Amino acid sequence: MRSSADAAIDALASGAETFRSNGSGEPADCTGAIVGPIEFLLCLDGREHADHIARRLGEVQRGFEQQLVKAAISEFDGDVRGAAGAYETAARLDETNAAPLLLAGDLWFAAGELERALEAFRRASAIVPENLGALLGMIDVYAAQDDDWHVSEIYERVFSIAPELRSEKKAVKAYKKSCKKANRPVQVV
Repeated sequence: MRSSADAAIDALASGAETFRSNGSGEPADCTGAIVGPIEFLLCLDGREHADHIARRLGEVQRGFEQQLVKAAISEFDGDVRGAAGAYETAARLDETNAAPLLLAGDLWFAAGELERALEAFRRASAIVPENLGALLGMIDVYAAQDDDWHVSEIYERVFSIAPELRSEKKAVKAYKKSCKKANRPVQVV
């Protein structure tokens, strides 16, 4: 795993986003090859390998990937806030990528930091307006805040983006319930 990550780091350092792993014919995504095995390395008592990968990424000035690795390490260590912060730093380094913001939002939500979670989901939604993960994250936050107006409003956006969800009884029931609590007419069904 470490040698594959090293090869991916070398490819990133040369400006490539993919590399050929172990002579295989199909190119592999560099970021996935680096970040993907971090949890496995940590589970296999390979902390020094995970730290090595993070250091190498810093040496080749790949801050985005380095922050993803730091987030994975923090999350493995149970440092939810540290992991969320690292994902947010990664998002600042690549403002076109919503994935770190979704991960940060989920972690802030788990930590009970609802405003920070909401901000992360909003930023992810601004990058990709039709991102259901961001919208569903916002629904969770607004529901936790008992803000039924916003819950129903976001459900309407979800149903317009993914009309097939209108047949999901649980989602429709939650939407109707939030409309009723917000004293707002049901717009979509």
